[in-house]
Amino acid sequence: MQSISDVDRLSRANLSGKVIPQHRALRRFEFPSRRWLSVLFIPIAFNAALWWLRAPIAVIWSQIAEFWLRLLALPGHCLTLDVSWRAASLPVPAIALSASPATPFGWTLGLVISALVWLLTAVLPQWLTPLKYVLRWCSLVQLTAQIYFWFWPTSFPHAIADITHVEFGAGFALMFIAPWVHALTYHIFGFGWPRKIGLTALSLLYVAAATPLLMTVHAWLIHHMSLLVAPLLYLIFGLLFLIAGLVGLYSWAMSWRMPEPADESWS
Repeated sequence: MQSISDVDRLSRANLSGKVIPQHRALRRFEFPSRRWLSVLFIPIAFNAALWWLRAPIAVIWSQIAEFWLRLLALPGHCLTLDVSWRAASLPVPAIALSASPATPFGWTLGLVISALVWLLTAVLPQWLTPLKYVLRWCSLVQLTAQIYFWFWPTSFPHAIADITHVEFGAGFALMFIAPWVHALTYHIFGFGWPRKIGLTALSLLYVAAATPLLMTVHAWLIHHMSLLVAPLLYLIFGLLFLIAGLVGLYSWAMSWRMPEPADESWS
C-alpha cells in the first residue's frame, strides 16, 4: 500500500511523472474585504464610460471603415444601425458592400486548399500540436462551407452588411464584458489599482482599435473571394480573434510583479 505522501505526489504529477508545481495563487491567496472595491468599482466605471461614449465610438469606427474603403477602392460605404432594447439603443456600424459570386473555379480551389490543409496536419511534428488543431478546425469549417455552397449556392442568408453589423455588435459586447472578466480573474489579486485599471483600459483600447480594421479586412476578403470565406472569417477570425488578443494581454499582465505583501495601494 502506498503512503499518503506518495499518493499526494502522484496526484500532482503529469504524464511523464514530473511533479507540477503548485500555482502561486493556490499556495497563498489573500483577499481583504477592501479588495471588493476594485473588483466591483472598476468594471462598473468602465461600463458606464463605454455606454456614455457609445455614439462617438460608433462614429469613429464608421470613419475608420470609410477611410479604408476609399483607400482600397471598394464600391461600398459604412452605415450605422441602431440596436434597440426597450428604452436603450446602441449604434452599431455595418459595411454595405457587394460580394463576388462563388464561381466553379473558386469553389474547387477552396475545396483543394481545405483538403491540403487537413493533410498537412498529419505530417506536422508533435511540438506543433496546438497549430495542428487550429488548422484542422479551419479546414473543417471551410469544408462545411464548401458542402453548403455546392448544394445551395444562392441561398446563403447573410450579406456583408449583415455579417459586419453582427461583428461590430460583438465588438461592443466584448468591450462591455471584458472588464467583468478581468474583475473575476485579475482584480481578485493584489496587483494594485493602477495595474488593474491599466489592464482594463489597454484591453478596451485594443478591441476598439482592432474591431473596425478587422471588419474592413473581412469585407475586403468577402468582396473579392465571395461568400465562400464568410463562415471561416466569422467563426474563426472574428470574435475569437479578438478574444485571443485579450487572453494575450491578460497573460502579460499576470506576469507583472505583485507587491509584497499583496495590498490595494496606489503604488
